[in-house]
Amino acid sequence: MPRRLLLLGGLAALAVVAHHATHWVVTGTVWWADRYQAVAVPDYTWIGTPKFLAVRLVDLLSTFAVPAFLFTSGYFISVVGGRSGRDLGWPTVLRRSLWLIIPYLVWSSILIILNSLNGQEYDVWTVARALLLGEAAPPYYYVPLAVQLFLLSVWLVPLTRFHAKAVLAVSAAVAGASLLVHYPIIAGVSTTFGRGWPISLDWWQLPLYAVWFVGGIAAQSNLPAFRRWLQPRRRWLLAGVVLTALLALVESELMRRAGGRDWLSPQATLWTNILDAFLILAFLAYEAADPPFAGQLRHLGTMSFGIYLMHVPILEVVSRGIAHVAPGLLALAGLMYFILIASGVGIPALAMIATRRSRLRPVYSFLFG
Repeated sequence: MPRRLLLLGGLAALAVVAHHATHWVVTGTVWWADRYQAVAVPDYTWIGTPKFLAVRLVDLLSTFAVPAFLFTSGYFISVVGGRSGRDLGWPTVLRRSLWLIIPYLVWSSILIILNSLNGQEYDVWTVARALLLGEAAPPYYYVPLAVQLFLLSVWLVPLTRFHAKAVLAVSAAVAGASLLVHYPIIAGVSTTFGRGWPISLDWWQLPLYAVWFVGGIAAQSNLPAFRRWLQPRRRWLLAGVVLTALLALVESELMRRAGGRDWLSPQATLWTNILDAFLILAFLAYEAADPPFAGQLRHLGTMSFGIYLMHVPILEVVSRGIAHVAPGLLALAGLMYFILIASGVGIPALAMIATRRSRLRPVYSFLFG
């Protein structure tokens, strides 16, 4: 199972880059369309076309990345907890948290500096909020979330070890309640609390995502039973992926139309969460079936955090470069995905390998974890 989880981590690294590459594929199709054809922008004529649906489906399927990262983190932190779950002390938890925090602060600071050079204004409160809540870049919310879960793992691991079903049920119920709050937010309903403080839940994702971390702990704590449960259900789980992908696609399209929007990236909803669960479980159920380049994907799994931190500015630079140098490529969604994913994964991976093999090796952990 650990090798399978490393493989899952590698696939999740590809998925998270694909998910954020979608933003630039859509930008090239809608907002930069005048660079390669005679149209007025924004150009919404692609809505409802096969290309539109294909991009939505890629974006939808790639959202399993963060749940997969959290499930894997929960599994491995449970291993550290030992047979009783009580071997996980504060020194270990703090050390693993710092492994995330230091590179995160480095790359967040770099992005804040770059944004400042591009004209974005920051004050002390804005910088503090960006660093504390993961707002230097949209995907960075994951790091404060993961740190919170690592800190809670001192209690979560032993509790889940002996009461897995109860803890899973509670965390799933909390996630369900959070989803209910998210639905009106996705639909564009503005809600406030107290003195106008926005309840967007963007600043506290823990209730929504803790269930994946708990699921990883529960799987490792009851590994033989978990495997016995998975194996006879492999085909049903695979069928569940197909069915829930279609249902999640329909749901997202209905929500997009209800809100009068031209594009709506997949949000955390009931059907996307069920789809993510089916994807992870189906992948683990076919433990003996390795995809092509499994060894390379496992290696990517060990570098997934560095890829996560670095890929955001790389995707922007590559996309803007294509728009200026070869704008005709913007019309080719499949080729754009290939270029962006190859750049978003390959450049960070090469940077990490080069750092590890150079005189900069002592600072590797400070940069990439």
